[in-house]
Amino acid sequence: MIEIYKLGGSIDLNSWMSGLERHNPLVRGEDRAERAPWTGKPFVIAGNKESLTNWFNSLDTPSAEVIRDHAYYWVLTSHSGFEHRLLAAARLTVLDWRMQEHNVIHEALHVMDQFPRLAGLSEEMHHLREEILRIGTGAQEPATPVLIFGETGSGKEGTAQSLFDACSRPDEPGLYSIGGAWLKIESGMAEAELFGIEKGAAPGVVKRAGLVERYSKGAIFIDDFDTAPPILQERLLRLTSTSKGQSAPFQRMGGTVTLHTDVWLIFATNRNITEMLKKRRLRMDFLFRFEDRVLVVPPLRDRPADLPAIAYRIWNSLAAAAGDVVKDRVLSWRSLRSLHSRKVLEWKGNVRELSALLSLVVSMCKMPKHRHESTGTLLEQVLARGPSYMEWFGILGSKEYTSSPPRADRTEQIRALDLDPETGELSACEKIIREKLGNSRWEELEALVRTKVRRNRDRIRRNLCRYLVFALTFDAALTKAEAVRLSGLKDIQAGKQLGWLSAAGQFLAPAKNSSKSKLIYGPGTYFA
Repeated sequence: MIEIYKLGGSIDLNSWMSGLERHNPLVRGEDRAERAPWTGKPFVIAGNKESLTNWFNSLDTPSAEVIRDHAYYWVLTSHSGFEHRLLAAARLTVLDWRMQEHNVIHEALHVMDQFPRLAGLSEEMHHLREEILRIGTGAQEPATPVLIFGETGSGKEGTAQSLFDACSRPDEPGLYSIGGAWLKIESGMAEAELFGIEKGAAPGVVKRAGLVERYSKGAIFIDDFDTAPPILQERLLRLTSTSKGQSAPFQRMGGTVTLHTDVWLIFATNRNITEMLKKRRLRMDFLFRFEDRVLVVPPLRDRPADLPAIAYRIWNSLAAAAGDVVKDRVLSWRSLRSLHSRKVLEWKGNVRELSALLSLVVSMCKMPKHRHESTGTLLEQVLARGPSYMEWFGILGSKEYTSSPPRADRTEQIRALDLDPETGELSACEKIIREKLGNSRWEELEALVRTKVRRNRDRIRRNLCRYLVFALTFDAALTKAEAVRLSGLKDIQAGKQLGWLSAAGQFLAPAKNSSKSKLIYGPGTYFA
């Protein structure tokens, strides 16, 4: 999907959008343009010179940092040669209204769509996708290994899987991943797992094929390969020393017969290569094998435009797994902007730590104590503990996580349900009342609002619907004091609104056995 934000002075978009149907374009109004950098989606910002300049100038510091790093947004304007300090002159970001060509958008989105495992909209991520395409469509043999650099938790394994997805090798047997801890097991066992073993090589041993044999038509991803014992490094080096275009010879442990494999090896490390060579933890021969087949995954702190897309990907996955309790929870764009602004985080744990943070928030969403707190509030509670998971984890055993919930105020339950709607849309309470009333009686409610007030009609209608939902939910228990808390209005104003609704007894009606000194309202005849 690509979102198109229509600012002031932009002309009709229909004809220009005719070439973008394959990308599911969604047009947004100017009132929503503030959130464009934080949606985690590609977007187009359309307008004249003045409105575009105003939009760029209105961006706060975090938003400006995301825009500078964003590779998947475009400016559409009738003003030829539009410039702004936040626009990178080195890349094609500006499209003229007179240009009917959409190739600049098609090509970028085509590259992005080929790698669904890689979330992110940064320049670095775009270049990484292009490099994966270049290497993935090249030679895939034992003699053409690939090296992936990246800090812990930056996404090296996802990069390796994307590289395999881009290559021409069959889906079966596929890509097999080996972690650094596996390499540290007893060297003989690791060698047997990788290269296989012959019967009789040790007491009780049966003949079995190793990974390089079973994945001859696939690939093996070896993370933290620098931790492998010297004997394994030497045997892996022999595989990569084969002449290009030829299968690599090897022997099983305890065997004398030479076998051959076409396995494609992908290595990864988070270490400083120079330091490893100085300490002789890595053989110099390895570096000569990679040539230009090296991929670098930058840390998340250096990719501000990737944070929204990655966070939404993680959140949606966690929420789906959590079930009905969390399915209606929203990770707001304002929360992501606040998250980015916390420079103290530094994202030492990269994507892995971001995932851990959001997992804690989802866990808190499931607790009865936090059921009526917003996602943003819970996120702040976790982050208040410190800048890393070591501090966040402590919340699991704390009172705010484990203690029983206080009895929720009934008005707060309704307010928690009735979150701010998007411009032009109905709130949750309004949707409930509209469904219960039906179209004709809903129009009566709207007409009532129009006759009583001239300004803030949407706000007033929303208050009235809150009163009605409260009365329906708690069975004839609405008082003026509760109307004040539901609306945030003063006593006199809230009382007036209750009077409008109860005047004919159709929307609200005084409850039976209520005194004039403390009038209690219940649902009117329309809800009988």
